[in-house]
Parts: sequence; C-alpha cells; structure tokens
Amino acid sequence: MKLLLLAITVLGSVTPLLAHPFGSGHCDEGPIGSQYSSSSPHYRYGYAQLDEGSFQVTIGGNTLSLGETMELSTGQEYDVTFERLSNEDNSFDNSFKGLLFRLPISNAFTITDSSDSSIIQLLSSCRDDASAVTHTSNAAKKKVDFKMTVSEAREMVLHVTSVEQTAASYYYSQFTLNFVGDSDPDPDTSAPVASPTGTAAPVASPVSSSTCVDSSLKFMMKRNANAIPKWKKCFWVGKNPEVRCLKKKIHTHCPLTCDSVVKSCSTCVDSKRKFKMEKSGLEKKCGFIRKEPDKCDKEGVRSTCPATCGEC
Repeated sequence: MKLLLLAITVLGSVTPLLAHPFGSGHCDEGPIGSQYSSSSPHYRYGYAQLDEGSFQVTIGGNTLSLGETMELSTGQEYDVTFERLSNEDNSFDNSFKGLLFRLPISNAFTITDSSDSSIIQLLSSCRDDASAVTHTSNAAKKKVDFKMTVSEAREMVLHVTSVEQTAASYYYSQFTLNFVGDSDPDPDTSAPVASPTGTAAPVASPVSSSTCVDSSLKFMMKRNANAIPKWKKCFWVGKNPEVRCLKKKIHTHCPLTCDSVVKSCSTCVDSKRKFKMEKSGLEKKCGFIRKEPDKCDKEGVRSTCPATCGEC
C-alpha cells in the first residue's frame, strides 16, 4: 500500500505504512492529519511532539526548544541539523524515514553537501511565499543537514514533521524563529528609558507622550518545560508590536511601544507583568510595590509601576 507522506509523516497501526518514497505530499503548514480526510491513517492516529520521539533540531549549533523563540540574524547562513537521538530504554529504533521542514518565506533553504542531497531535497510544490526541505526516499535515516538563510526581518513559525515506518509514528512540532536585522540594537545594552518625575495624577487619567514611557526592567514572558523563566525587554516587543503588544497584558509594561497598536498611553496603569529588579534580580509585581512604596526609588520601578509610584 502506498501512502502520501504529508508534511513529514507516518502514523502507525497494525499494518506498516511507509513514507511516500519521493518526498512530502504537500507543502502546507500544520500537522499532517489536518491535510487529509478522515479516512486517512494520518488523520486517525494523530501525532506526538518531536521531543517525545527523541528528535532534535539545531540551528547554528543551538537546539530549538518548544515554547521558546530563537533569535537569528537576517542574511546569515545557518547550519540546520535534524536527528534522532539514541534512547536509553531502546523503546524504538533511532531512525526515521520521512521529514518536512517548512518556513513561510521563499528560498530559505539550500542543500550543498552531495551526500545530503541524496537523501533530502527542496520541495518544489511550495507556493511562492514558502519553502521546504523533504526526503528523497523512504530509506532509514538518523540525521540530515542543510543550510538556512532568511533576509527579511520578521518572526515566523518553522513547521517540522517526521515520519517513521508506521502510521502511529508521526511526529510534529512548530517553533518560533525571530529574524533580526543588523541595525537592531542589542536588548541588553540599549539605554533604559528615563523615568519622568512630577506631580502625581489620578490613576486612570489620560497621559501625554512625555509621561508615557516603557518600563526599563525585564518582564517575564513564560517558563519553559524546566520551569526556567524567559525574560524580555520592551525593545523586543518593539520589533513586532502588532503581535507582541496583544499578548497577556504586555502593553501595560511597554505602553509607549504599544500605543500605536492598543492606545496604551491613553491611561496610566501599572505593569501587569512580573518583572525583575535591576540589582537584586528579585522577581516582583506592582502589587508588592504598593505594599512597600519605598521600593519606588529602586532603578526602573517608577517606569514600571507609574500609578503606584505617583508618576502620572
């Protein structure tokens, strides 16, 4: 039985189902099951995340992690490696047969090594606004390498699918890549926004652009699977404000940056995000500052909790 391998796939039941021998059957984003009808084994059996199958993706020597954004430079050529690591309990063979790497931008991938070109290829069926790498045969593979270069500064999602021999062995994950131009300042060295001083105003009063400022402190975005927090500055928000200002009250931490998106300078409010104190590194929220107002004099706190600290 011949089965289309869509976006890198293969799910298994009792009957073995081989990956399509000539590459992925499509160049669409999302898991394979969403591309097939309910009669397809890909649709019926669902998928697992890549890390559950001991798959690893590295870009420029750095491993991609679920739920985290990897920042990369535009115009730089990166080595991309996709491999299946050995598993300690030998619960599966550390090989795979089909794969699909897909980015929503054209001409992102190249294959230069002749040995790699014998097992992977550029997928020709992609639209003009996408590019992808897929397999050339359903022979067992343990590792593939290729190149990636993106010239446009933007955030995009990398879709990765891998297929084993059976329909039950279909793995899929998506990762966020943020390509930054050389002209963007370094977020850790950019000058902090000066905190204004003046007469306190009512909490909900309108504020002018001169008193509407971003916090100079880092705020917590999320914790990864190992409970390690990820910290960002308003500089990072400003690189894609149309998307980032709409996430989880970020506009309250970066009102000036987000004003063009959500009119966040129209009122004066404290940041709703957890932030990191400059020198101590302690994680706090403005609720804590309200209980200990003397902390308003700490670096960056007035611009983070302006209502509590009487800055507007």
